[in-house]
Amino acid sequence: MIPFPEYIPNFILDNKEFCREYLKIAFEAEGSPILSGSKRYISLKRNFNVTHIFENKVTGKFGERIYIRKLSEKFPKELEEVIKNPDPLILGEHLILKKHFEINNKLVPECIRINETEARRGFISLRTDLFIYADNVKKFIKEIDFISKEKRQKTHSMLKFRSRREQYSSLELMKGISKDGIFTTRDFVLEMKKLGYKSPRSYICKYWKKGIIKKMSRGNYQIICPQV
Repeated sequence: MIPFPEYIPNFILDNKEFCREYLKIAFEAEGSPILSGSKRYISLKRNFNVTHIFENKVTGKFGERIYIRKLSEKFPKELEEVIKNPDPLILGEHLILKKHFEINNKLVPECIRINETEARRGFISLRTDLFIYADNVKKFIKEIDFISKEKRQKTHSMLKFRSRREQYSSLELMKGISKDGIFTTRDFVLEMKKLGYKSPRSYICKYWKKGIIKKMSRGNYQIICPQV
């Protein structure tokens, strides 16, 4: 396991080539290319100590994970604080991907975990995922890429598929939250806001007009054209 600092030092942040080498190591150590069915993206996961936010509020067994949906229901204020104050390490990685390489990506808090010791991650840690998808995968391969042969081969195999336009990433989210192809406006808006979108309802309207989804009842939609 490669030890990483709590944040990216300024001498790396300000130098494109230093950032390139740093990101190669970071993605090789903690990143994964995901290629399964219609899923094609690159993920980088980080764990961050949030004990000071959830201490004396969250209880459970060691190793237990509490996912974002449940946190949003039981601890909305604490979750809001976490989202407003993200892990500085993965935030730095998110920013240098965009600043130096024009690689768009999303930060998504996934869950908190109750740990047995406070070493490294604290007694309560937050896992955040950084996602690279659509045309940005090509940019990642060109500018960064993985180090190991296995990960490089898996990432390069993504190029064999027709690249999805980035604006349809919201459709992938609809698929992810749907049950039997049906999703609710409430769930979609909640998940999109976590990704930083300010007007998620506009995507529902756009896809409805294009015939990609249809309205089943108030607040319920069905995906009828999933292969966009």
